[in-house]
Amino acid sequence: PSDLQVLPLPFVDPQFDRAAVRANLQVVFADPEAVCEPVPEPRFTLGEVYAFDAVRTPAGWRLARVEIRPVWKIGERPFVAA
Repeated sequence: PSDLQVLPLPFVDPQFDRAAVRANLQVVFADPEAVCEPVPEPRFTLGEVYAFDAVRTPAGWRLARVEIRPVWKIGERPFVAA
């Protein structure tokens, strides 16, 4: 399916050699055959929150934790054959 992902700038809360990072994600899935229509009707839309813990190391900043939390959804997730 065709999709549009919107991920605004993350919120970063630095504290010395650690940082908490949060970002909101919205994804809209539409029928790939409908891309020629003025506005394709979404089949599935979801909102998630990404939360990361970052740690400063001698090699630079590294992610220590990644969490993805689904918050809401509209419709049914389309099945994609592998």
